[in-house]
Amino acid sequence: MTVRAWAWLVVGAVVFARLLSWLGGYDIVADVDPSNSGAAPGTAAWLGTDALGRDIAWRMVKATDAFVVPSVGAALVAVGLGGGLGTLGGWFGGTIERASGAVAGLPGAAPRFVMVLLLATIFEPSSVVLAVGCGLAFVPQAAAEVAARLGAMRRTAFVEASLVHGVGVARVLGGHLLWTGCRLLLLRLALQSVAFYVVVETTLSYLGALGVQEPLPSFGNMVARGLVDSRLHLVARLAPPTALWLLLSALLHVDGVVARRDSRRAT
Repeated sequence: MTVRAWAWLVVGAVVFARLLSWLGGYDIVADVDPSNSGAAPGTAAWLGTDALGRDIAWRMVKATDAFVVPSVGAALVAVGLGGGLGTLGGWFGGTIERASGAVAGLPGAAPRFVMVLLLATIFEPSSVVLAVGCGLAFVPQAAAEVAARLGAMRRTAFVEASLVHGVGVARVLGGHLLWTGCRLLLLRLALQSVAFYVVVETTLSYLGALGVQEPLPSFGNMVARGLVDSRLHLVARLAPPTALWLLLSALLHVDGVVARRDSRRAT
């Protein structure tokens, strides 16, 4: 299996786990069984159980609730808002470009993680707040890169000739510039914001105060529990951090593949 296929397989497995969790079949309360505490992996629990006798494998499936859909929301905020401001600046240039750049740069006044922490502190911590915060954190980068790409393409002879010959602005901007010229760039930004959300969510859950709280599972609080609870089997301890590492590695690899394709297309 190639590295690319492996990366897509990991991403697909996470999406499938989220679908499986959505379909139901696991009760986080009914799964508590102290008499089965720290059980080794077996047919009843493939990855063993935790200190409360809860199935580690099923809790990892349920943990995808914490980041799969919210991370997509973060990507939509980053690409939608950042890409929209970048499109305005790149197409019109001049004063509009400076104004859109100034608006897009506001979230960049603080480091990304600090800005998300501020939002989570000001508002009640939730997946929506984290998604908006992580998306806003990528707005400056998205706006700047889209504006630069569109600005360069806007001045090409092909675009000028298309407009002179009566081709509509919507077709030129939407079809030729954004879709043909910027879709891979926007996909890269979306993947990066997804990976950033996963890191933020698991970090906050690991620390405890602002993240997912027990009894709800998250890769972050499962890793934290595995570090301090000696009753857990080695497999039960290693499964959550290994899954997290595989997911982030897969996202970064896919981002690298898309970046190389985008670079070849741009040149």
